[in-house]
Amino acid sequence: MSRDEFISGLQEALADRVPEAVISENVNYYRRYIDEQVKAGKSEADVLDMLGDPRLLAKTIEGSSQFSGGQRQSAFSNMGGSGTYSTGGYSSGSYSSGGYSSGGYSDGTYSNDDFEEKRFKIPGWLIACIVILVIMFVVTIALKVFWVFVRLFLPVIIAVALISAIIRLLQKWLRF
Repeated sequence: MSRDEFISGLQEALADRVPEAVISENVNYYRRYIDEQVKAGKSEADVLDMLGDPRLLAKTIEGSSQFSGGQRQSAFSNMGGSGTYSTGGYSSGSYSSGGYSSGGYSDGTYSNDDFEEKRFKIPGWLIACIVILVIMFVVTIALKVFWVFVRLFLPVIIAVALISAIIRLLQKWLRF
């Protein structure tokens, strides 16, 4: 499928289902988006594969273009975008999608957030095992240091203790 086939398929699928302004806004948006992605180095086929079937996209646009308070919701929700339509066109919002390169859009902004920042979560049992291993390591090192201290200074401590005991005994005997 080519870009023009995608755009005409989108227009046909939206015809008589949403207002002409919504069709025009979305067609212009996707035309610019495809062009920007191709300029960024992606093949047209890859970009169109990422966008998917224009009829499915049209269903999303149709479902999200419900009127509420004089504004219609943006139809970019299937790709993580958000914003509102007003009588003057696409007024605010941002486009955020994983795998799509960023580029400028006149009224909104693109960002390559991969939908949300993906964080690697370590399971609780693994954290508990790591904490136990660290504690065992610290205790082992502390015991080794203590043992070295005891081996080096035990004879000195014993000698000092014996001399101190002998001095006390002598002091007791001399007082009598």
